[in-house]
Amino acid sequence: MNHPKNLSTKYPSRKAYALVDGNNFFASCEQVFNPKLLRKPIGILSNNDGCIIARSNELKQLGVPMGTPKFKWNKFLQSHDVHLFSANFSLYGDMSKRMMMTLTSIVPSIEIYSIDEAFLDCSMFPPSELNKLATRIYQTVPRWIGIPVGVGIAPTKVLAKIANHFSKKHQCPFVIYFDKIADSLRDLPIKDVWGIGRRLTKKMNALGIFTAYDFYKKDEEWVKQRFSIIEQKLHKELQGKPVLHLNRTANKKSICVSRSFEKSVSHKEYLFDAVSCFLNSAVEKLRRQESLAGLLHIFIQTNRFHKGNYYSGMDIIRLTHTNETSQFLQSARRSFDKIWKPHSYKRAGVILSDFISIKDYQPTFFENENLNPKLQKLQKTIDTINKTHAKQQMGIASVGHLMKNWKMNRKNLSPAYTTRIEDLIKIHI
Repeated sequence: MNHPKNLSTKYPSRKAYALVDGNNFFASCEQVFNPKLLRKPIGILSNNDGCIIARSNELKQLGVPMGTPKFKWNKFLQSHDVHLFSANFSLYGDMSKRMMMTLTSIVPSIEIYSIDEAFLDCSMFPPSELNKLATRIYQTVPRWIGIPVGVGIAPTKVLAKIANHFSKKHQCPFVIYFDKIADSLRDLPIKDVWGIGRRLTKKMNALGIFTAYDFYKKDEEWVKQRFSIIEQKLHKELQGKPVLHLNRTANKKSICVSRSFEKSVSHKEYLFDAVSCFLNSAVEKLRRQESLAGLLHIFIQTNRFHKGNYYSGMDIIRLTHTNETSQFLQSARRSFDKIWKPHSYKRAGVILSDFISIKDYQPTFFENENLNPKLQKLQKTIDTINKTHAKQQMGIASVGHLMKNWKMNRKNLSPAYTTRIEDLIKIHI
């Protein structure tokens, strides 16, 4: 494996972080189980097969923009033999778990940042071993999982993001050592630094900051006088001073489950059936991270591209936090009746927030006991069955009995190769 020539073994900082992410992750998952797709233009579609939300390198090279509506490019996509797939989140989620387990087997201290990204704390490895470690990760994940990855290692998380950027650019693992930070930042546009958005880019450009190196060399007092604490932390990270450490809990602060429907839904009970399914899924995720929620927001919306778009939502504030689906459903039913109006609805959803850990729960003066232990045990059993056998195999009887009337359009869905027994690849000998 060839490495960039600007690497040094001098490393005064005790910290070393790696950022590993899957290259074109959704498209790569499809290629793992269908080798005929290798080096072919691939696009992954959003809910109801509406927009292109992920692209292979070949599709990017054709100039198809991210997020573009499929119908606007139909002729172009057909003429270039582009392979389109409905988003198969069951497959992508399982492949993500496999990738994270592989990374954990190499470096135990890990923060799962997104479905295809993870930070690793590599501080236990001596500086002389970081190149070998980066190479090991770079080679092991594709060999075990089939997903190509970018691997960047540096003294801080922000610098690790930059090292990962160079890893993809040079198509090899990339390590930024402490004494080579300035060289690595010299030609990097400030807009390409993690955490720098459009507004902040304009502000920095106005102050004469056009590259990451321009910001890196500024005095800390100068930065303190002109920027918020967030940019001050970013400045320290660019200088090789770790202030952003691994977050191993990775629990969400809010959970949103929403969908756009294939066809507009005008029947009240059909729409609430959809809302109840979304709520059931959200509360299941809440229990999975061992949290309780105190706030539920439900919303319904007509087609936003049509005139007279109607949107209505309502916050449901609970006196006590809970993770019991039945309690949320009772509150959701009452609130739904208040926001409903006769329309044809295209989208609905729920948002759970105001979380506390189940370990920190304390009953109020008006409660006889803590969370119902029998119901907690029942919910845990149902969640285990659904996870082990099939999604929504068991649940509350009132949830999902009308699902066929509002399900999403997913005409290009690939098989669930790793999570459904009937979709396992068959080899005939």
